[in-house]
Amino acid sequence: MPHRILILLLLSLTAGCASAHTASAPELAGMSRRDPLYNLVYVGSDDKYHYINRQIGEKIEHFRIAKSQLDLKPVFPVGEGKSYVLTEATFHMSE
Repeated sequence: MPHRILILLLLSLTAGCASAHTASAPELAGMSRRDPLYNLVYVGSDDKYHYINRQIGEKIEHFRIAKSQLDLKPVFPVGEGKSYVLTEATFHMSE
């Protein structure tokens, strides 16, 4: 059963990358300020983008942001590391 949940989670993370909305740092920072109950979660990166998910109830929105716009640490390939919540301070450090 736990393996089934992990597989579903990994599929949702990688499937979201193909349909991710391209966002800017100010746009994501605004979401973080306006909707504090809905966490922005870093789920990985590729050569050009960082991928971030936002869950609203049962719906998960997928975003990507150019690596040049947001300096994140640690980074890892999509689906291979431990996802983490981004804070509003994350976006101020990149400005």
